[in-house]
Amino acid sequence: MTPELAGNLESRGVKGNFKFTDTASFRLFVEGMKGLRTYEQSAELEGLRTAETKLTKCVAQYPRDILPQFYLGVVKVFRGYDGVGDAVRVFGTIARDVPELRAPAMYNLASAYIERYTPESLDLARDWLKKCIAEVGEDKSVDRLTLRFQAEVVLLFYEIRQRLWVKRDNPQDALKAEVDHIVPDLDRKLNEFLEKLNATSKIPAAARADIMADYWNDRGLLDEFRAWSVPGENEKRALARTSIQSYEESLKWKLNWIPSKSNMARVNIDLLDDFVSADKCLQEVEHARPGDDYAAYLWGRLNEKTGDSAAATSYYEKAIHIPEAKKNLARLYEKDRREDAIGVWSKILAKHPDDKDALAAQARLSFPTPTPASGAQPKV
Repeated sequence: MTPELAGNLESRGVKGNFKFTDTASFRLFVEGMKGLRTYEQSAELEGLRTAETKLTKCVAQYPRDILPQFYLGVVKVFRGYDGVGDAVRVFGTIARDVPELRAPAMYNLASAYIERYTPESLDLARDWLKKCIAEVGEDKSVDRLTLRFQAEVVLLFYEIRQRLWVKRDNPQDALKAEVDHIVPDLDRKLNEFLEKLNATSKIPAAARADIMADYWNDRGLLDEFRAWSVPGENEKRALARTSIQSYEESLKWKLNWIPSKSNMARVNIDLLDDFVSADKCLQEVEHARPGDDYAAYLWGRLNEKTGDSAAATSYYEKAIHIPEAKKNLARLYEKDRREDAIGVWSKILAKHPDDKDALAAQARLSFPTPTPASGAQPKV
């Protein structure tokens, strides 16, 4: 095994004496890993395609070899929404059946669920991250310590997103508790995390780069919320630019990383009205992952803000599983497609009976209360 390949395994918390059926299986695996490494270093789509082709062939021909299955799951996560179902199945099986890979499989399960970008999937991601941290325990070996840092920094993303960022549209006078208490608390947690990471020399360089990319993405999200929470336009724009700087710092650690690129586009659209910069970011996301669902949602936002409702509608339809896209689509439908609007709002209300936007739409459009979807909590 080459040092580069060994480093890639180590950076993902993979450790163990995993066998291959024969040299042909190992050769396919190595070819797939080279493609994956190319994609991670350059975001060139051809590398991801090579990785998927080689690893898929390896798994099909050698179904008992575990590492090709694990890394095919990694490739599926990089594919985005279309690959999530496959990734969840792969990592769920490995977490259940392969003790040596249980913790890294849990971490990658969380990564897969984040790609779905729904409240339910993000909660599942949080749960798997906590399971990963519990599985690692206090083990100080390189692979376990690496996984702990990787899981902890993504868990911080979840906290910032769910405790702050999702509330960004709330009236500013309703955000006093968040601004006074939660922002300082999460800022402190980020500082403590970075201090702890900097005091640790055992983390492999590739894994450290991934962790630092996540850290600065977390920082950007925190400052993005702060920008939403201030009343003055000058202060809002200054904090938005600080957020952009954090996302740019993230991209220094991980070239063309889709989450930070997408977040930069969102800040440029929603807070800075810099549609040229947003378009550039989204073009780069499209190059790295054609048909990305969250990018489609952001294209919708950009077109809606620049007055092209027809293009915005088309993009939102492509990203309809994303809650924000679904609501924006329903609002646009209200202009001239009332029944379609009612259909979308009804589906939201059936799944989330207390959703304030859907309830307001129900009052506005006067449609009956739908039967709650399976798993939804009925209104009382």
